[in-house]
This record gives sequence, structure tokens and C-alpha cells, in this order.
Amino acid sequence: MIIFFLVSTILSTILPNVQSDFDVKKIRLKNGATIIYSSINWGQPTKIIGVFFKNGATLKFDKKTGLPALTQQILSLKIRKLSRELGFRYRSDLTWDYLAYILYLPPGMEKNSLSRIWSAFYEETTVENSDFNLGKNNIALSIKYDFEHKIITFPLISFMAHHNSIYSIGKYGSLEDVNSILPGEFTDFSRCYINPNNSVIISSAEKDIRELTRVINTFKPCFRDERFEDEGIVNLNVPGRSINYIKSEKKNFIIKLGFPSASCEKKESFIYDLIAEILKQDEIISALSGQIRINNQCYLNKGVFEIIFTDVKKDAEEITTKLMRRIRFLSSDLDTATLSLAKTELDKNFGDIIGNKESFVCLLGKTQISSGSYENFLNYLKMIETVKQPEVKEILKNISNENIYKMYIRQE
Repeated sequence: MIIFFLVSTILSTILPNVQSDFDVKKIRLKNGATIIYSSINWGQPTKIIGVFFKNGATLKFDKKTGLPALTQQILSLKIRKLSRELGFRYRSDLTWDYLAYILYLPPGMEKNSLSRIWSAFYEETTVENSDFNLGKNNIALSIKYDFEHKIITFPLISFMAHHNSIYSIGKYGSLEDVNSILPGEFTDFSRCYINPNNSVIISSAEKDIRELTRVINTFKPCFRDERFEDEGIVNLNVPGRSINYIKSEKKNFIIKLGFPSASCEKKESFIYDLIAEILKQDEIISALSGQIRINNQCYLNKGVFEIIFTDVKKDAEEITTKLMRRIRFLSSDLDTATLSLAKTELDKNFGDIIGNKESFVCLLGKTQISSGSYENFLNYLKMIETVKQPEVKEILKNISNENIYKMYIRQE
């Protein structure tokens, strides 16, 4: 699934009681901010804090798209200047469901420096015209680049959603909307978007929670009004076939196949993750083409199960037919040994995740927003263990019987 920055397919059942082992706690502050932290001793001095703002590229303001992307651009200018002065690193990510900043703070950072970081996020300041125009220009360049490379760079949900939706337009919004955004509109939007009341904060350092709580509580909440509108997905369109062409020096195909799956909070989403691992391990499917990528991309409202072949030198339709035939076979003949092997492989991969402080912080934040509770991440391991053979077979059967979204991209 993205569940969890689109890497949820690597979670599993390595620990018998993850929630108690990780000792994850959640605090809800008076100004609406949510803070989640763990008492894990990582043995690493760098503190990692994730700041997640609810709703991502799907959020509109005054019926306009592009405000979350513009906010990311302008906020990043502030954080970049501050990071160079105070000596910390950061990265930013805008998805359909959230805007996130991951901060890498060196040990021994003074309290005053930490306060300045949070002020950069939450304290309302006047945006310089030069920064405002630079942000809009950067987004315009990104929109133009995506338009020219959409067939390759956009996820399948962008093609399966309604053609007039933000998913189809792209996460930076429409060029017309971005060009029309006024400084006052941006200020009104960011005031309630980059706000404690709209934030989920994940900390890897339990000992700093009291100070973190104190500082964030000093900022006032802001509540959205009717000018804010989140564009959710009601239905995904699944046409029988879509063939697209791009210019390239290579003479082969990229095959993108999509199936509607489940949103992040539903149990079925866990089963799709397990199915992705089963199909990855299947020798017959692996032999269909040189390279294959299988993921269950889950979102706040919907999910898309993706199977992508690259460097395909054979007939694309023939490969698709053989793939569906194999999935149909597995829907009736999947054995317990294959299911157990897939769970074991997920178990091994999960060990890498829980040993990585950054991944752990990111997964907690993403899960809290996209599924409604960080506990779905902690319980994910148990959920995978409870998946039974008939449940997997039923979804495999549904996949094999559904109209799939096909994209055969011939590179000429």
C-alpha cells in the first residue's frame, strides 16, 4: 500500500506484542496538535521528528488546486534558511493525503533553536513577494514537467480517477489555478493548514516530549472554514484498455496494470499487501518479463493494486493474458506453504523497518493520517498473521475477474 509512505508491503509478524514492545504513546494538546512518540532506544544520537499536515494535494481552497504545493514551496524556503543557520537537515514530501517534513536534529541542539524551528512552522509571518513569486514559478515548472512526462511519472490512480479530478491533474494542481492564487488567499490557506490543529507530530526522542509539548502548546489553533474542500475519490474508472505512446530510443514496452483495492484503514488492504508478496515470489509470473514491480498503494479513501512490467520485449497483451491466467489459477490452487512463505518474507523485511528510526517515524505519521490511527501500524503485524487462505483466494478471484486498467506504453 503507500500505506506508510507506500512501503507497507514490507510489514509483518516479527513481534508477538508490538504495541507493548514499542511503547508508543499519543498526546492531544489543547490547540489540537497530536504528538506521537516511542520510548525505543535507537542507539543513535540524531533525533528525527516528523511533522505531518493533514490532507495533501487533494485539498482545495476557494475551489482552487495547488495551494498545498505552493505552501510546500514557500515553507521550504523558510525551513531551508533556518536549517543552514542551525545545522540540521530536513526533507519534505507532498502526497495525496498529507504534506510532511522530516527533521534530522543533531544532539545537543539548544531549546531556543528548537523553538525557532517550530516558530518557522506555526508562527504567521508576511511572505515576501519574491518568495511568493518564486514558489509559484517553481510549481509552474513542475506542472509543465509532469505534463510532458505524465504517462511515466503519474501513479495509476491518476489515470483511474475521473479525468477532471485533482488525481488526474497532478499533485501540483492546475497551472491556471496556481497562476491565479493571490498572496491573501495563500495567507488565509496556510494559516489554518500549517497549524497545530492540523498537525500530527512524530518524535523519536521520548526524553524531549515535555519540552516539545510546552513549545507547541504556545501556538494558537486555527479551524478550517467552508473555503477548504478535500476532493475524495468515490469511484475509480477501470476501462478495458488504454494504449499510450511516448518517444524514446528504446524499442520495448512498459506495462502498467491496475485494480481497485482498499483504503488504508480496511482489513482488505492488509490482504492486498500479502497478495503482492505472493505474486512477487511466483516463478511463473517472474518469468513473464525481465523486471516486475508489484505494490498495493493505499490512500485515505481508496487503494490501487499495481503490477508494472518494464523493459518488456514480448507482446504486451500476451503477457497480460498469461498473468491473469496465473492469478486465476492461484485463486483456486493457492497452497498453505506459499501463503506461509509470503508471510515469512514480510517478516524478514519488517526487521529492517523497525531497525530504522526514520522509517519508523514516517510509518507512524502516515498511518495516523491515512488510516485514522497509528495503532493500525502497530496492529498490522498481528493482522497479517490472522489472514487466512480463503480470504486470499477470494481477493485473487476478484482480481482475476475484474476489468483491469491497462496501459501499454510502447517506447519507440
